[in-house]
Amino acid sequence: MNKQIEEPQKSVVPKFVADWIEKSTDPFTKAEKIAYLIKSKDGDSYYFCDWFVRDGILTQEQGEELFAWATRQSYETLLSLYNGYEVEKEPLYYVRLPYEVWDEEAAELKTEYLYLHYEITSDETRIFPTKEPRKGFVAKLDELTIKSADERYWPFAVPVEEVVEV
Repeated sequence: MNKQIEEPQKSVVPKFVADWIEKSTDPFTKAEKIAYLIKSKDGDSYYFCDWFVRDGILTQEQGEELFAWATRQSYETLLSLYNGYEVEKEPLYYVRLPYEVWDEEAAELKTEYLYLHYEITSDETRIFPTKEPRKGFVAKLDELTIKSADERYWPFAVPVEEVVEV
């Protein structure tokens, strides 16, 4: 009889949590960081909102975000991080900018869309509108990329799976 031992499923954590656990520029091991997350579960904000901020390990915003995340998790979830974890996939968006064109045949205005693209062939962030994909550019963007280009684009962000061309 051959028994298979099921491996426990790894917890899924947001990217900002994984980034902090994996960060190597501070004096803590991964195990110590997970221990601080567990300690914060009881509402002890000292580490994330005071000590780590004071010592420049985290910004105030990062500390508050990590603390809030830890307090929402179960102890089992936090303890399971010692066995590894998967990073939550960030949602991707198209930025669809509507514009009006005159349709001669229908004798009416028609709405069409331009999509923002991110240039991946150079070090600079260059976002520009285009109607179709171009080589060396990405149209599926994460929230940070969109907002770092210009906060005003965010209202036009549409989750990738919702876009249906007509």
